[in-house]
Amino acid sequence: MIEAVLEHLREKDYLNDRSFAEFWVESRERFNPRGSQALRHELRLKGVEREIVDEAVDGEQDEELARRAAARKAEQLRQAPGMDFNTFRNRLGGFLQRRGFSYGITARIVKELWQEEEE
Repeated sequence: MIEAVLEHLREKDYLNDRSFAEFWVESRERFNPRGSQALRHELRLKGVEREIVDEAVDGEQDEELARRAAARKAEQLRQAPGMDFNTFRNRLGGFLQRRGFSYGITARIVKELWQEEEE
């Protein structure tokens, strides 16, 4: 019985780690952007082999994804009364780093968004 079910799932391509990893990355990019570090970690926790994870996750889009995620959060932070740069940096920077973006990208995005607000 188990073999029959597994064969059926294989025929339907439901047991394809590569397809799953691509779907997972695309879904995260669209609805809940994460950095490549976080995506790699999530996929590895789900049992996807390292080779497949490396093929599915492209770290070159991290800056664009961080900018998109940060733009929404920055709008919320700007609504807070008396928001200064240090508070903005700590809150937005922490938000981005918890989503798996590197310190360099985080610092650059925070600075850019603060300068946009100042202008």
